[in-house]
Amino acid sequence: MSLVYNAELSADDSCNWMRFTISASVVAYKVFSTSRSMTSHTCCLRKARMGVPMSASSKTDRSPSKASKMDCNEIAREEAMANPKMEFIWNTLPAEFRGDEEHLRSVALKNLKTNEILDIPVDTCFLFIGYVPNTEIFKGIINMTRAGYVLTNEKMETNIPGVFAAGDVRDKFLKQVATAVGDGAIAGYAAEKYLAESEVFENQIMDASVPGVVYIWNAVDTASRDLLPVIEDFEKEHGSNIKVTKVDIYKSTGIASRLGISAVPSVAFIQNGKLAGVLTGQITRQALEDGLIHM
Repeated sequence: MSLVYNAELSADDSCNWMRFTISASVVAYKVFSTSRSMTSHTCCLRKARMGVPMSASSKTDRSPSKASKMDCNEIAREEAMANPKMEFIWNTLPAEFRGDEEHLRSVALKNLKTNEILDIPVDTCFLFIGYVPNTEIFKGIINMTRAGYVLTNEKMETNIPGVFAAGDVRDKFLKQVATAVGDGAIAGYAAEKYLAESEVFENQIMDASVPGVVYIWNAVDTASRDLLPVIEDFEKEHGSNIKVTKVDIYKSTGIASRLGISAVPSVAFIQNGKLAGVLTGQITRQALEDGLIHM
């Protein structure tokens, strides 16, 4: 099995091809990198430390001034150059990926000085496409870093309600498949939750056909639980004339946020599809009755 990492290159980019082979009882790996970044060098060094024989080719000359074009830090560069398991092939760039309809067979490297083509056998290709986020179309709409990475909270929510971001396009510490999968799981759940809450909020809570009272509470909050019987008694008496909705924010604060409520317990009064008032603190049966009168 082989892995090939192919970085996104600019016209003046210096390219470092790195190949390493893992010898094991049942499997061998051949890996290439066209990235001159710190990430690719670190990856290759990690394999070399595990005893993996490696060969690498670079667009640059071997002279110290040219070798310094590698974008890894000096310590990583010196460690790579001194590692006996790493072999560098200089003045080369990827020219062609060769194979048939079923498999990739080899990668052709072109010597930039002699135009000689070096054929490197491989089995499979994984592309490393670089770290430039494809977010230009969202510029000025979604909050991003100066580098173009999307800013989100832990729920993958952006600054725009209902818009989520997941994967390497996010501004985060570690950009790998594992973290991208986790981001996707969170974003998918959050998006489904957003849609469900939107339906409840628009069709039930803000229903203009009947006055409403919304009890915002938290199941793990003692004061919220103590007040629940009062709300239920209030609902029994007035349920035929008003709609009483109990919203537990333990898992999601979406509906409470749409009402502009952050404290629990709280009571929101809805009249003609609009927020008519909010009651927080000192929520008693009489306070509920007074709030109903002033709706």
